Amino acid sequence: MTIKEALDFGKEKLKNAGIDDFEYDTKEILAKVTGLKPMDFFLHYSDELSEEDEKLFYSLIDKRSERIPLQLLFGTQEFMGYSFGVSKNVLIPRIDTETLCEEAEKLSHDNMRFLDICTGTGCIPIALVKRIKGSNAIGIDISDDAIALSRKNAADLGADCLFYQGDLYDALPSELPEGFSADGNREVKFDMIISNPPYIKSSEIENLMPEVKDHEPHLALDGGDDGLIFYRRITKDAGTYLKNRGILMFEIGYDEGQAVRDIMKENGFKEIFLKKDLAGNDRVVGGYFY
Repeated sequence: MTIKEALDFGKEKLKNAGIDDFEYDTKEILAKVTGLKPMDFFLHYSDELSEEDEKLFYSLIDKRSERIPLQLLFGTQEFMGYSFGVSKNVLIPRIDTETLCEEAEKLSHDNMRFLDICTGTGCIPIALVKRIKGSNAIGIDISDDAIALSRKNAADLGADCLFYQGDLYDALPSELPEGFSADGNREVKFDMIISNPPYIKSSEIENLMPEVKDHEPHLALDGGDDGLIFYRRITKDAGTYLKNRGILMFEIGYDEGQAVRDIMKENGFKEIFLKKDLAGNDRVVGGYFY
């Protein structure tokens, strides 16, 4: 099988499987197999794949045609310029979430102390710690698989983060580990609490694309009957864990902006703001506690 034949075969199979980005996905798979850049394929159309590469290419195309996401096939996903390990047991980082991370960075200063709730792969706290001088972070998640993966990602990327398993704030230690308190008293207080919680309405889970509903954990997707259960739970106790003028910031569904703003206002947050993503959809809600 030549490079050209592989491209033609892959595109046809993925197109027939109903995958919209069939051409892009085929090129990404072939690039992974051969080590070539997609832009260079035309220079190698007549090159023959080795028997081993051909077998791997067929296998990956077959799996992608079953709607397994590329990120799970490759085991990694880029986020904020860093490569994160992913697995079927943890939500895959999205480009939308970079909006949340970018807004958090804009409002940060040196030596920040972050808490990330529903941390998943750990992509948010790890990226922030890598980009903000002297900062560190704690991530919490109810999933053991998420905590194991986030710890590995932090170690691989050299990020000063700790991760704890448990149900929201119950996961936190009674006092901050040494070095994680900006004022030295080790009180469990943070400059910023960030969360990309589950926010899909329970009734809408089955309507999601197969890559999501069949291959990502519903635990990381399901936000209850109205999609807002975790916003309520997190906001209710956030003030206990924030320093004076500490910030709480959420990723939200495109239609949840006003509802989350109301939840924050009801719980005493001030200067509440709403930010849109690159597509122009409401994506981030935040506010100050003082």
